[in-house]
Amino acid sequence: MTIDEPPQSTTGSTTGAGDGARGAPRAFIVANVLPRWVSDFNPVSTQLVEAGYDVTLYVSAPDPRGAGWRSTDAVGAVRRRVAPEVQVEFLPYSAVSVAPVAFLRNLLLALRLGRRHPDALFILWTSIPILTWGPALRLLRRQVLYMVTGLGPVFASTSTNTRRRFIVERVERFLFRTKRCRILVHNRDDKAFLCGTYGLPDDRVVVTGGCGVDPAEFPFAPLPTDATDGADRVPIVLVPVRLLVDKGVLDAAEASKRLAARGVVHEMWFTSNLDPTHPTALTADDLDRITRSTSTVRFLGYQSSLVDLYRQCDVVCVPTYFPEGLPTALLEAASMGRPIVTCDNVGGRDFIRDGIDGLVVPPRSPDQLAEALGRMLTRPEDAERMRLSAHDRFLEGYTKQAMLDLTVATIETLGFAVATRSESGRSVG
Repeated sequence: MTIDEPPQSTTGSTTGAGDGARGAPRAFIVANVLPRWVSDFNPVSTQLVEAGYDVTLYVSAPDPRGAGWRSTDAVGAVRRRVAPEVQVEFLPYSAVSVAPVAFLRNLLLALRLGRRHPDALFILWTSIPILTWGPALRLLRRQVLYMVTGLGPVFASTSTNTRRRFIVERVERFLFRTKRCRILVHNRDDKAFLCGTYGLPDDRVVVTGGCGVDPAEFPFAPLPTDATDGADRVPIVLVPVRLLVDKGVLDAAEASKRLAARGVVHEMWFTSNLDPTHPTALTADDLDRITRSTSTVRFLGYQSSLVDLYRQCDVVCVPTYFPEGLPTALLEAASMGRPIVTCDNVGGRDFIRDGIDGLVVPPRSPDQLAEALGRMLTRPEDAERMRLSAHDRFLEGYTKQAMLDLTVATIETLGFAVATRSESGRSVG
């Protein structure tokens, strides 16, 4: 066996925590934010438990001063949704950045676990876990599933931080150029980038349909009507994105202003909290300026669930040009049968076919965004046709179960037996 060849099987006993004992196979998951892992990939850790794995989930410590996903309340609220057999451990940072001391502690933890558990499966999700844990596991030649669910701002075409990108590219090249890993991405553009930039074989990078959505959690529903909600009902455009400039928030607000100027009655609702840790985050002053100048816009703040808001809205708008994997909001909207307007961006264009499943406009184009929203609000026959098409497309390969099936199949190509309920027959690639 060469140093980069995966073992024939790692489904038997594994080395215990330093005592040499043999027991259940081990899986270590390093996920930056617990609420996001639970929302997006909780079935993966549950499946590993059901397959007999001893699972430890490492997540960043909650931030007592934070809001939204990072807050202590949000972390506490989702903890009960993690399978009770999964051991949850907190890492020495709060998911925003990693100080040198915290980086060293993560490196030492990765080295210790990698040495003690040579047959374990390691799953690293998002850039901080990949960059802090990956090098140690690569040097120890461990089996790793990298979940690159979005390239992030460091690879944005507008990024001026070339030194940071240079470093990240060199580290990722080192991590990914081994047969002992697999890489999950959420769109074909990201796969083409990774394979082309790092010279990876096609079968090492696997595209899933985003993180998937459970159609039972986001059930298909009829659109609201005046007959059911009152004759004076105002149509609602829902914008379920983080309050960042590169999520298109300013473009959407401007589109709402232009739409109102054209006489199209509506309200536009934004559903996230301020995030002062992000370089393109809006400020409280920005929100105040927008609401004073645009009477149709409302900022609702962080929402633990969007189901009721999806049910109330007439159109979902995702105007992002952020380099993410595949916006989950698009899948949630399709699952619930909401007409969709989005931008021509990585991920979104993998799912929404312009004029078929929704309307796709160029990014940073408030006028074209307003035109598309106006079409959805004033031409109900178009909105109905496209929302039904998007729902059918969602069911064909973008559900939570489809994501789980493909993730399990990918893990099994590393030599781990994980599938226990049924064989999906879904191809990997």
